[in-house]
Amino acid sequence: MISIDPFSETWDNFANKEPYWSIITDNKYKNKNISNLDIQEFYNSGLEDWDDDLYYIYQKYNKNKHRVLDIGSGLGRISMHAAKVFDHITCVDISQIYLNKLKYIFNNYGIENYNLLHLNKFMNEVHKPYDFIYSILTLQHSPPDIIEYIVDKCCQILKQNGIAILHIPYWIENYHIPSTTTAIDMYYVEKEKIYNICSKRNIVVQEEMEANVDNGVHGCYYILQAISDDYKKNNMLKYKLKSNPIFNNHLNMIKKNK
Repeated sequence: MISIDPFSETWDNFANKEPYWSIITDNKYKNKNISNLDIQEFYNSGLEDWDDDLYYIYQKYNKNKHRVLDIGSGLGRISMHAAKVFDHITCVDISQIYLNKLKYIFNNYGIENYNLLHLNKFMNEVHKPYDFIYSILTLQHSPPDIIEYIVDKCCQILKQNGIAILHIPYWIENYHIPSTTTAIDMYYVEKEKIYNICSKRNIVVQEEMEANVDNGVHGCYYILQAISDDYKKNNMLKYKLKSNPIFNNHLNMIKKNK
């Protein structure tokens, strides 16, 4: 079993001392600076990420609105908006303090269609499948073995034709392995490892979208889908026509694992 205890303690500390700034590291979100207008802007930014990116991409592949999973929910910047669209949302976080704060926020906004899970529990329990799973600017703060474990878990709990959108760095310039867990550390996983995990679980990487380079961190958004046999049969020609060599290698790996 992978231990996340040291990281939980670090994020509990952030959740206590700087709950907004530790999610968006802009000085206006520091406790000493933050205003009600800043908090409104914080949640408005989550609505933009949801409407313009996450939900927009999801609807290209799937129209179901039953179950959605947010990994790294924090203060509900995005999950607050997802809860208004889907029948039920599960919010996962590494910090129990964040989860406690999120429960208070959801109750204040009258959001009832949710449950909250600590990351430890999520990683070690069996779950009902989800239509949509997303994780944005979260996994980068976990060591590679935890990132890979979570990706594998997501692949296992996607409903047939379900979609996952996962942001994961694949390279960090001038990288050194963090020696402590007292800062918001950054980690990465090579693309090949993500594709290997998906192939073993018979998950297709539908798209790979480059993220903006920030402080030397190169990442991308992986759009994953658990496709049915009928869907594969009807769309395999389209897959074969894809020009992305990584995508084609991924399809070959899927065929090998059959």
